[in-house]
Amino acid sequence: VDMAALPLLKQITATFGAAVWFNAIVVLTHGSSAPPDGANGQPISYEMYFAQRSHVVQQIIRQAAGDMRLMNPVALAENHPMCRTNRQGERVLPNGQVWMPQLLLLCFASKILTEANSLLNLQETNAKAMARAAQQQKVPPLPFLLSSLITSRKPRKLMGGGDDEEYDDAADVVLGAPSPYDIPKDQQEEILPPKQVAVPAPDPALPPSFDGDNPSHRYRFLEPQAQWMVRPIVEAHGWDHESGIEGFSVDKAFVLRNSIPGNMSGQITKDKKDSNLGFEGELSIPHSKKLVTTSGVDIQTVGKQLAYTARSETRWKFCAADKIAAGLSASLVGGALALGTKLENRWKVTPGAKLVVSAGAVSANKDVAYGGNCEAILRHSDDESNPNSSTIGASFMNWRGDVALGGNAMSSITLGKDTQLTARANLNSRGAGQLTLRATTNERLQLASLGLVPLLCALIGRIRGN
Repeated sequence: VDMAALPLLKQITATFGAAVWFNAIVVLTHGSSAPPDGANGQPISYEMYFAQRSHVVQQIIRQAAGDMRLMNPVALAENHPMCRTNRQGERVLPNGQVWMPQLLLLCFASKILTEANSLLNLQETNAKAMARAAQQQKVPPLPFLLSSLITSRKPRKLMGGGDDEEYDDAADVVLGAPSPYDIPKDQQEEILPPKQVAVPAPDPALPPSFDGDNPSHRYRFLEPQAQWMVRPIVEAHGWDHESGIEGFSVDKAFVLRNSIPGNMSGQITKDKKDSNLGFEGELSIPHSKKLVTTSGVDIQTVGKQLAYTARSETRWKFCAADKIAAGLSASLVGGALALGTKLENRWKVTPGAKLVVSAGAVSANKDVAYGGNCEAILRHSDDESNPNSSTIGASFMNWRGDVALGGNAMSSITLGKDTQLTARANLNSRGAGQLTLRATTNERLQLASLGLVPLLCALIGRIRGN
């Protein structure tokens, strides 16, 4: 039994009612089978394996019934003719127990408890407790929704636009004096727009394989311009003899009424167990050069459910170096509605330095989560084509009295003409962190030998038994 059986157990709950699990006894067959090997390569004990399987089954039944308090008894059974028997001919399990009397004892005890339950009229109390537990389970993942809400988003802009909040105004364009060589409009010939020519789409970066045949030709197609852009999603660490393509993504930019830019994008991925869906559509409505509203709709997979989010925020360019944004959001996850609000301030300290501070809160069913981010961005050059920059950020989140703090830093520099060095680090209040150093070069190939360092560390750890 694994998570694949959860839909079947939920169907049983919907058909017979949640009360059916109060009288259920879980029976694990093949009770005399040898336990498998553990993570260290050594066989685990019979009692440990039985406890693990019992815990997994009970967790799945709790999720199907919607009651985290359920503790169904678990019994073992074995009917194979090669099973060991005692002098009375009863089949004995590897732990020395005779399984049939144990199962009958559980059935007898369950019957007694059922009759006592009916006499004490506890079913109504259990039904109310299950309703409260189901109501608590309907609380959406507030930290996830809050993190998505306070993420800074730039408004969409028209092609050829300037700053991300400034939009061209036709009234500000000063036209020159008419030329005597200008042709009147009624005598001008109609100029047809150029024909859209389809171009070959780029080949997907398939993972390396030992197969001699390169299957990239299967995914070549002509991509018409000014239409949906479709790209495959490649899993770089997939299985051999497979293309590694687990889904596809689509993207399309559009303009409404020649002044409202927007964009729609989505992706679908699926493997043998899970499937994920993501969609994001938004548009930016410019009210003036300093005021713009961005609204959008997001759909994404959260666990086993879909989260539908409608959001809107307005950004105001308060002055040349300060921009203030405020927004609202409404999310629907598993039938529960979560409402959120955010405030954001973007302050340009110097022409190459920027400070972004955002805070927000999300509430659902009298449960509130709030947090904030602070990020400082420093560009190493005034040249827009230079990607070198440094970023330092900090975040906090409070949900149900649990405060989580985090910090991160990133810096990228260029060494020589074709060498890019990027360093990333992050650490949270729970003691978890990560440090990444990445070097990209086309001229110093000897840096590839640094890839042997983690391999040697892992090999030494295996030798020492860590």
